[in-house]
Amino acid sequence: METILKSCGNIFKSLENLKFRISFRKSCFALLVITVFIALKTDSVRGGEKIDPRAMRLIEEIDKICKSIPNDNPDALEGAAYSIMGPRTKLIRLGKSATSAINQVILDKNSDFKTRFFLIGVLEETKDPMAVSALTELLFDSKEVESLRGETAMPIAAMGGKEAEETLKKAVIDNSVGSSTSSIVREKVMMAIGQYGLSDIEFLRKMAGIEISSWGDVGMHFNAIRALGHSKNSKAMDVLFEFVKKYPDDSLSKGVVIEALANQKDPRGIPVVGEILLKNKDAHYRIKAAQALGAIGSREGVNYLLQALNDQEILVIWRVIEALGKIGDPVATKPVCELVKNAINDKRFSRDIDQKTGKPVPGLIALPTMIETCEKLKKIE
Repeated sequence: METILKSCGNIFKSLENLKFRISFRKSCFALLVITVFIALKTDSVRGGEKIDPRAMRLIEEIDKICKSIPNDNPDALEGAAYSIMGPRTKLIRLGKSATSAINQVILDKNSDFKTRFFLIGVLEETKDPMAVSALTELLFDSKEVESLRGETAMPIAAMGGKEAEETLKKAVIDNSVGSSTSSIVREKVMMAIGQYGLSDIEFLRKMAGIEISSWGDVGMHFNAIRALGHSKNSKAMDVLFEFVKKYPDDSLSKGVVIEALANQKDPRGIPVVGEILLKNKDAHYRIKAAQALGAIGSREGVNYLLQALNDQEILVIWRVIEALGKIGDPVATKPVCELVKNAINDKRFSRDIDQKTGKPVPGLIALPTMIETCEKLKKIE
């Protein structure tokens, strides 16, 4: 702030030395005053000498609620989460103006653990890059509680950008941080990467290909694949296509790849997912493939879904019809409505047994979805 005032003073002195008309000099002075006022106002809100008092009042309200719940209560966080909903929402609405106050509290080791925990979550909602530095400091502080450090990963990932990505990558693989980043924290970081994605495709390929020797490695592997589904890098689809061929039809990894293709919503994935829907022997993966086609939402997937109406598993048919309803192509109206009409006589829909009578019950699971989709498609025609 001293720098801003000094600079403004120098500018005004320069104006005094110039032989301009008095009116012009007054106008310049007025403009200078406005500029200083804006600078002071911004500085008081964004982490300079002052902190937004509105944010502090809300944080104090949250802190009071959190402190009223004993830390030794196993349901403490859940109970506090419900109670602080009101002030938390108001804090989120303040947006970036609350960042300075939040940064101050989350770095204060003397503040209530629950308060700090929930304030970190607020930063995930506000997505202010000005919070990255404080979150990073907390993430790499080996003297902090691991669960608190792990929570910082989500808001960092949510903010995106080069600085955030480099921070998350460092927390996962940089040996120089060694003891300061435990396996628990690393897993949390990879979960955040899996939810928000990364642009560094080679990093994700490397993490997806790690040698699995523990449950933690399994999580790292799956989250790297999930991250490809959220990555904005155009090369992510190429890596996912590689993984589709690499993993066996009945592997859990294959299912995660299908989910990633669904999240990319790229029509290029339709032939790959469509083939899984029609040819995979495991109904679990056929269901995932049907859901993926529905998520992609392109009419190019309708032909695969219509063919899959001949599937022998009712749960697969259920998801196929659900996907057809999401896409909303009128060409599916007749096949879906005929399936509804003939369901009572279709053996595939009579495999459920009524526990009281011992008699087959027509596919009650899928029938409501079938009827709803039929009516929806009729309106589109």
